[in-house]
Amino acid sequence: MSIIIMTVSLIIYKDILPKNIPAHSVVSNYVNDLYYCRVINPPFFQAIYIAHDDLTIEKLKKIYNMCCEGGTIYFLPKYQSFFKSKRNFMKKPNNYIYTLPKKERTMDFIIMGVQRGGTSSLSKNLAAHPEIFIDDDKNQGKAEVHYFDLNLQKGIHWYKKQFNYRYKCVGEKSPDLINLPYTFPIIQSVNAFVKLIVLLRDPIERAFSAWKLEVSRNQEIRSFQEAIKDELENPKINNETFYTIQKLYLQRGLYAKYISQLLEWFPKQNVIFILFDDIRDNPSPVYKKLYQFLNVKHIQQNYEKEHVSANTSKLNVSIREKLKKYFEKDVKELEKIIQRKINWFS
Repeated sequence: MSIIIMTVSLIIYKDILPKNIPAHSVVSNYVNDLYYCRVINPPFFQAIYIAHDDLTIEKLKKIYNMCCEGGTIYFLPKYQSFFKSKRNFMKKPNNYIYTLPKKERTMDFIIMGVQRGGTSSLSKNLAAHPEIFIDDDKNQGKAEVHYFDLNLQKGIHWYKKQFNYRYKCVGEKSPDLINLPYTFPIIQSVNAFVKLIVLLRDPIERAFSAWKLEVSRNQEIRSFQEAIKDELENPKINNETFYTIQKLYLQRGLYAKYISQLLEWFPKQNVIFILFDDIRDNPSPVYKKLYQFLNVKHIQQNYEKEHVSANTSKLNVSIREKLKKYFEKDVKELEKIIQRKINWFS
């Protein structure tokens, strides 16, 4: 268990703390250093003890954000009104994150993958919510920000101009990010408390759909069978960038590999995994869960589908059977991560 003690009088305060506080407790008066990952990374804790008696509301909000869902914050009596508790401690009931003042605010959520997993439909439907801002332009070149993988050189001020901060919750869609682990620490440096949305689709169907997309763009002349044969016989040796992953139809479907790296930078409570089949076949409960995850009110709406492929060709059964073996181990690892049985290959 990780502990933070923010205090100028540690010895005196120890006398009234629970007896099970470990000796290796971290002492820090610098809330901002903790919040911006300068002391501990990632900055999330199961228990926080506040002994400092002159913290501002903004510092208290940051401390609240750093507490894990289900974790406990212990504090002085003067902070009872802020924490809405008649006792000198509170358990954090959910993954609620306080929004910082506009000068510090960036994005509240990112739809970060997967490509061909239904991210355009999700973005359009979230944009219909009165408390959520996300660009749902039909032109994906405009709607997808791609700050962290393509436009980082434009700077944080350019990035912030992509959002309308009059909304309670602002976010963006860049569905290649989940396959670009080098962006994870960059995203964290901008907002370590961002909510991340990852849609997961049968990796074989996703690969076939991605191949269709490249064909439609006149970027692919190989058959699907030729493309995957090349990929299986010539494993990737170059670095993963937005451009080099475009035709890695199979490797982009190794979800457990990428998600395990993502969770080194962000707590699982701030990442939601959605199965493509669920949101396609029965969207209402999925969106209800999403609204709860984003801490916005639940609304009833008509759910639209965007970018349904015009190419209705089906995948060859023998190719599918071959690819099951390629993905089988990764899917089993994925089930452990998201704690759910997945029936893609049944």
